[in-house]
Amino acid sequence: MTTPDERNELAAAIARLLMDRAPVASLAAVADTADGYDRSLWRELAGYGFLGLLVPEWLGGAGGCLSDASVVATELGRQLVPGPFATSAVAATTILVEAAHRGSAVARIDLLGLVEGTATATVLNAPSIHRDLTVTARPDGAFVLDGSVEIVVGADSADALIVPARARGTAVILRVPSTDAIVTPVTLADVTRRAATVDFAATRVASDGVLLTGDEADAAVALASARLSVALAADCAGGANAALVLASEYAKTRHQFGRAIGSFQAIKHKLANMYIAVDSAEAIAHRAAVALDEGEEGASALVLAAAAHCSAAYVSVAGDAIQTHGGIGFTWEHLCHRFFKRAWLNEMWLGGSRSLEHAFAKSLFTEELVGA
Repeated sequence: MTTPDERNELAAAIARLLMDRAPVASLAAVADTADGYDRSLWRELAGYGFLGLLVPEWLGGAGGCLSDASVVATELGRQLVPGPFATSAVAATTILVEAAHRGSAVARIDLLGLVEGTATATVLNAPSIHRDLTVTARPDGAFVLDGSVEIVVGADSADALIVPARARGTAVILRVPSTDAIVTPVTLADVTRRAATVDFAATRVASDGVLLTGDEADAAVALASARLSVALAADCAGGANAALVLASEYAKTRHQFGRAIGSFQAIKHKLANMYIAVDSAEAIAHRAAVALDEGEEGASALVLAAAAHCSAAYVSVAGDAIQTHGGIGFTWEHLCHRFFKRAWLNEMWLGGSRSLEHAFAKSLFTEELVGA
């Protein structure tokens, strides 16, 4: 576990890199490219070890923890950096590491590409996407996939597709090259993220493409899902912080009736509420990451709480930033609009704040019953 000073140094390092290589002002130009993100920056992130934080050193990674990865996610969110960090460097990496621990040679090869920044992967598993997938087990240990999964974030440019499924009532995680599927790009309101619909037509997965099965597969999917939620919560905290800074700076320089609008009581109250939301979001996102890293009892409830609070806070703060800017904040080109779109996608990706709040409350109620 890294110390607070080490995390601060990591945050400062990634912030300096992004300010130089991926300033917010360059977002539109990068988002409009064919890939949707800067591949040279991606490789540079790999060179610093940021893409391998969740990969043990013996597998070629940096041997870090989720707390470290959440620091990177926070800074990427602060700068609205496009790219598949959450999908590839967090969710897919988590499953591949679990598979490599259990001897999967394919997983080890994939991890090298992910750590070096030469390849990406994504997991076809989320509560908000429609799944119409049939998995058939073959006698020779292979599987056959038919059907589709809609709106898979990161699938448009992924080299490997990680497919959690069930065959004959048993959990299984399959690794499918993207070239073996029909990947159709889907346009999202948030231009900093790309998605696609993935279709399979009698796609055969050989036995060496079976990453995990049974309880091990269920555990890996649960861990990957929890880590993805924390990474998105951190992204929300970073983006909300940047939206707050944007609004407060504008309030200092925009004048009406001979005064800076930041001197008006209504704006002061709005900015104060935004600050409280941001501060609490940063705190709970970090706390959830630590809980997962240390395997604390009740970590799953903390993850739900962080996802619910951070996503709701981001939407609220980004919306208030637009209100602070007035009409200019509503324009497509303005950064306020970009932050709001990313906040909206994060919330939907996590399953919706109301659904998360319900799940969090249910987990507390269940724990009380078990404890009684």
